[in-house]
Amino acid sequence: LSLLAGVSLAPTFLTGAARLARATRSGWGFRSDAARRALPWDAEGQKQEEKAWEVFSSEFTKAAEAGELMGDPCDRGTITARYAGLSSLFGGDVALEMIRKEPIVLFW
Repeated sequence: LSLLAGVSLAPTFLTGAARLARATRSGWGFRSDAARRALPWDAEGQKQEEKAWEVFSSEFTKAAEAGELMGDPCDRGTITARYAGLSSLFGGDVALEMIRKEPIVLFW
């Protein structure tokens, strides 16, 4: 018992917690969204991202061509990333239905 009195587990725990926080911010080890989307089991998510872009670009044609709307970026990468955020909150099908009904939700 006296041997364990001087040992602190806090640095190990904090290191693990910091590593976990860093992994969550960076997408569990992937450096970019492009790397994460390249995974073969995410083909359905890629199709839904493309559908989300098609819905958005058909509704906001000039903004999609210009790449911005009222100062906010709205290029293909930004819109698909926003859709990915929505789908992580609500699921892919629900997020796609939300965008079909109100594509402006991609500017939240």
